[in-house]
Amino acid sequence: ANNGSATLGTWFMFDKSGTTRWYSLQGSSWIAADTLEGVFIEASAASCATGSACPAKADVLTPTYIFRIVFQSATVATAEVHGASGALLFKSDLRRLQL
Repeated sequence: ANNGSATLGTWFMFDKSGTTRWYSLQGSSWIAADTLEGVFIEASAASCATGSACPAKADVLTPTYIFRIVFQSATVATAEVHGASGALLFKSDLRRLQL
């Protein structure tokens, strides 16, 4: 339920060349009762050097995409990432793990 609190999501990954990338969902707001939307920011840095802390500190922060999460229930949602033109770039089903 939307109680007016802030939402922040982060993802960390390496690309094929070993460059670190962080993605974060920021500036989000509820655009419908079941839909959260925000700016997906990409933070990239140089590859991690041997013996150094990883991930490396970000060199560039780029507001890249629009990120949308549409909730079908409390345990099922769909994540969508849209490009600057509004085109759907990818879509992924999300499920809450039941342990």
